[in-house]
Amino acid sequence: MKNIDSVTNFLLRNSFQSRFFDWIFLFLACVLFLITPLLFLELKQDQWVEGFIPIRMVNAELKLCLFISLSSILIGITWIRIHLKREINYPSKPVFFFGCIFLLSVVISTLRAHNLERAWVSSFTWHLLPIFLVFSLLQFNWSHIRYKGFIGLILLGGAFSCLVVMDQHYLWTDWSHRLPRHTKGIPAGIIFNHNFAAEFHAPIIPLALGLCFYIKTNFTRMLIFASIIIIFMPALSLSLARGAWVGLIAGCFFTGLIFIISIFIKQKNFGRKGKKSSLWLASFFIFLALSLPLYLTTSDYWKKDTLSKDSLTKEKQVSKEASELRSITTISGPSGGSGRRIVLWKDALQAIVSKDFLFGKGTDHYELHFHESAKLSDKTTGSVLVRFVHNDFIQILYENGIIGLVGFIGLWIAI
Repeated sequence: MKNIDSVTNFLLRNSFQSRFFDWIFLFLACVLFLITPLLFLELKQDQWVEGFIPIRMVNAELKLCLFISLSSILIGITWIRIHLKREINYPSKPVFFFGCIFLLSVVISTLRAHNLERAWVSSFTWHLLPIFLVFSLLQFNWSHIRYKGFIGLILLGGAFSCLVVMDQHYLWTDWSHRLPRHTKGIPAGIIFNHNFAAEFHAPIIPLALGLCFYIKTNFTRMLIFASIIIIFMPALSLSLARGAWVGLIAGCFFTGLIFIISIFIKQKNFGRKGKKSSLWLASFFIFLALSLPLYLTTSDYWKKDTLSKDSLTKEKQVSKEASELRSITTISGPSGGSGRRIVLWKDALQAIVSKDFLFGKGTDHYELHFHESAKLSDKTTGSVLVRFVHNDFIQILYENGIIGLVGFIGLWIAI
């Protein structure tokens, strides 16, 4: 009887610990998911101190510290739980394999970097923390309700951030219009510039579309569809962020196309009912990719002052959004626009063919070594320092080497 009682007490204690960790984990993850989209709102004008770079006390650094703190606590709780339960949920073999390759390249490139402290801080913030955060989320006891709740929080935060952008354009209130903006011509009360927020808002749209097919309530589906049409798509269009546009159009189109091909190749795995619903999902992703250019080319019909007397009497001109869309396929001169970026890519690719080809020069070291490799760039822009190469894949190759790039691409394919 004593043995039975001890086993029962042990199971009850484990069950209590599991529920306790679940609730703490759930609370921190909810706060983290809700806050992240709001990090792009700039709440106070950057302070300027003579001799120093602008101090973003309320904007960038403190918000990033909040994200790092919450993520670190969440990861720590996960490892404590793993230790107590003596149980771990491993990712699939391809994800685990490519994840280890990528982490190995990050660690080695950091140890070989010119500035070890800079490389370590950037590697921790950009690579190590996100990967360990995803691993921690994998250990959570997920259910349908929790899936929908977590994604709903991301959409809620993203919707609020997009509404600020919309409010600055339509002037519904005076509050958001008084927020500091990087460029007055672009409605975005955002840290640094409008591109940062647009690159976060863009992935939210296919996430919202996928949630529509996951939930079963028609009212909730209609609400999400309305949010995509009225809030997310207009806000992304107003951002004039070409990188986010290309990412959404190409990502959704090729995802839908590959999904359709896989459905017909492996018809037995889907069944008749599953095949029909899967084809609908894939078709909607392709439609989403085609709908963004439609928003951009017709922006003059839904932006503010569209029906004003002045706009009706003026001769119709191509809108800013349509002009930016056309510029994607037009290569400009080497001193600006797409031509400038192509020059940066050529310099970076030529520079990496060296002893740093395997493991790169170190995370966040592109700026540090820029003028060593900017043979073409310095001739066109007068030795202007550039921090990013404006291409994530080339940036990974330059800073973490070909091994890091293989791990990075492999992770995306495996996931």
